[in-house]
Amino acid sequence: MEMLWSAAGIAPGDDLSINSEKLGRLIESLPTDDADQIQPIATALSNLLALPKTPGGVLLAAHISQGELHWGLQRAFELLAASQNLVLVFEDLHWSEPTLFGFIQSLARSSAPILVLTTIRPEGLGDRPPLAQDDGHRLARLAGLTDNEASMILVRIARADGDAKRLQPLLKAAGGNPLFLEETMRMLASTGMLAPEGSDRQPYAEIPITTSIQG
Repeated sequence: MEMLWSAAGIAPGDDLSINSEKLGRLIESLPTDDADQIQPIATALSNLLALPKTPGGVLLAAHISQGELHWGLQRAFELLAASQNLVLVFEDLHWSEPTLFGFIQSLARSSAPILVLTTIRPEGLGDRPPLAQDDGHRLARLAGLTDNEASMILVRIARADGDAKRLQPLLKAAGGNPLFLEETMRMLASTGMLAPEGSDRQPYAEIPITTSIQG
C-alpha cells in the first residue's frame, strides 16, 4: 500500500475520493491501451486501497483472489518500470506472510527492469521459501557491529565518554545490534536514568538493562 501511495502521490490523510482520483491518474499514465490489462490492474490496485469502486466507476466485488491481486500489482509495477527507474523495497520480511515471498519471487523473475530490495533477519529464513540466487539475485549477510562500532553509536546518541569498561554491560547485552543500542539509550534517557552531560553519571552496570529487543 505504501508503494502504491508513493507511486500515485497519495498522502495518508487523503480521503477516498482523492485516493480514487490520484489512482485514476496513475492508471491512465501506464503505457498500455490494453483494456484486458487495465481493468484487472484497476481492480487490484483499488482493492489494495480499500476503494468501493475502481477509478472508472466499476463496483468492486467483495473479494479478489490472491492470484488476481498479485497479477494486477505486478503488471502495474512492470508498466511503471517501462517509463522510470523503479526500486521496490520490502523490509522486515521475518514478520511477513509466506504468500508475500511468492509475490517477490515472481517479481524477481520478471523481465522488467525492477530492482527489488528485501531485508530479513537470519532466523526469519527458516520457515519461509528461500529467494533464489542466480546471476540476477544476491544475498548479503550483514554482520553485527563490533564493540568499537557500537561504542561510536553510544557516543553519538548519549554523548557517552567512550570508556570501554563503563560501556561494557550495554555493549555485551546488545550483541552488535544497533537497534537494541538505540532503543535502550532512548529508553534510559526518557526515564531520566542518564545524567546530563557534565555531571556525575550513573555507571551502566548499575542501570537495569534488558537482554532482548522484546524486553
